[in-house]
Amino acid sequence: MPDDAPKLSVVMPVHNTDLYLEEAIQSILNQTFQAYEFIIINDGSTDHSGAIIDDYAKKDRRIVAIHQPHKGLIGSLNSAISLVNTSFIARMDADDISLPARLECQYRYMIERPDIAVLGTAVRYIHSSHSAIPSAVDQRPMTPTELTKWFKRGDCPVVHPTVMMRKDIFDEVGGYSPAYIHAEDFELWIRIARRYRIMNLRDALLYVRLHSHNTSRQHALQQAFSATVAEFEKGRNTVTFSSICPAYRTEIIRQLMLTEKETWAFQLHELKKITDGLSHPKGAGPQLEKYYRELKKVPYAIQLNQAYCLVKTKFWFARYYLYKGRIFKALSCLLHLFILRSLTFARMGQY
Repeated sequence: MPDDAPKLSVVMPVHNTDLYLEEAIQSILNQTFQAYEFIIINDGSTDHSGAIIDDYAKKDRRIVAIHQPHKGLIGSLNSAISLVNTSFIARMDADDISLPARLECQYRYMIERPDIAVLGTAVRYIHSSHSAIPSAVDQRPMTPTELTKWFKRGDCPVVHPTVMMRKDIFDEVGGYSPAYIHAEDFELWIRIARRYRIMNLRDALLYVRLHSHNTSRQHALQQAFSATVAEFEKGRNTVTFSSICPAYRTEIIRQLMLTEKETWAFQLHELKKITDGLSHPKGAGPQLEKYYRELKKVPYAIQLNQAYCLVKTKFWFARYYLYKGRIFKALSCLLHLFILRSLTFARMGQY
C-alpha cells in the first residue's frame, strides 16, 4: 500500500443538517491523523447540505461526495460502507464534532489490539448554540463484564457516531439490518458481540450535539421498540414487561412526559411488534408468560388494545403448546383466543 493511501474510511450520512454540517466536516479535516478517505453521503437533503458537501469535495480530494434520493439512515450507511476499500470504518454524524485526536487514538488502539472489533469513545454534550452542557463525561463500558451488564439491562454500550470498526467483521455479520429502525446500531452490536470484542476508550473524543432534530429525540419511541425487539429476537431472557429497556423507557417518559395511559399504550405497541415478529413457536412460551401476566393489569381505558394483544399472545401460546405436543393446553388457548377475539369485536363500537 502506498504511503499516502488511506488507512481508514470516515463515513458520514447527511440529511438536512446544513446548520451544523460545516463544523462536522471541518472537525474531520482537522484530525491529527490524515491518512483517511471521507465518504459523505447526502441522503436526499432539501436544504443547502448538498452544496456544502460539493464545495468541500472540490477543496479536498479525500472527500468522496455521494448524492442519492432519500433512503433513511440504514440504507445510507450500508450504501456508503459498500464503497469502503480500507480495513477500518469510522462513523461520524453530520451534527457532531470530533476532537482532533479522535481518529489517531482509535486507529492506534485498533492496530495494537487486533482482538477488538468495535471501538467507541466517551462523549460530551453540547447545545445547538455550541455551548457545552455542564455534565460529566458520558462513559460507556470498558470491560467485558460491564458490557454484558449494559446489554442485559437494554442499554446501548457504544455511542454510534464514536465508533471505529473493522470492515471485514462488519461485512461478515451482514451490516446494518433494515428491520431495526433507529436502533440499527444496538442490534448490530448484539450480533458482533456474540463473536468478537467491543471496547470503549476512556477519553471523550466526540461532542454530541443535542437539538430538536436529533434522531434520539424525534424517534425515541421507535428506538425503544426496535431495541426491545432486537433483545427479544437475539434470545435475551432479561426483557420483562415491567422493565423493558429501562434506560430507553426512562428517557422516553422524561422527554415525552407520557401519561399512564400513554405509557401502557407504548408497552402494548411494543408487545404487538414482538408477537408480530415471532417466526417459530420454540421460543414463544416462556417469554410470553411474563407479558401475559402484565397485560391483565392494563387499565380499562385501553382494554380494546389489551384484548388485541391478548389475542396475539394466546395465538403464540397455542403454537408453542402444539410444538411441545401438549394438545389439551393448545386447545384451551385456542378457545380463549376465540373468546377474546369475539370480545374485541364486540367492544369496537365503544371506541
